[in-house]
Amino acid sequence: MGAGDDIPEVLARGSVSMSRRFPAEKLSAEDLSHYATIVLGIRAYDTQKDVVANNKKLLDFVSAGGNVCWCSTKTDTSNFNSGSFTPYPARP
Repeated sequence: MGAGDDIPEVLARGSVSMSRRFPAEKLSAEDLSHYATIVLGIRAYDTQKDVVANNKKLLDFVSAGGNVCWCSTKTDTSNFNSGSFTPYPARP
């Protein structure tokens, strides 16, 4: 979840099923191999220190064939890109 996040409700309205939700503080212990896609909430990197701390785990998940969808309301990605969270820069 991120700041003021309603991503789960939006996905449900679009008939997208979620197998599980877990809080950012559980990310380090979660076995990500059970998932095909992980959706991060709006501004999760700004509001959830555990997402930032486990960024390498998320990148390893992608390298192993998983998908991470980062939802953002920002059109300016410079702060996100300055954190080097992704192998390629994010674009609005």
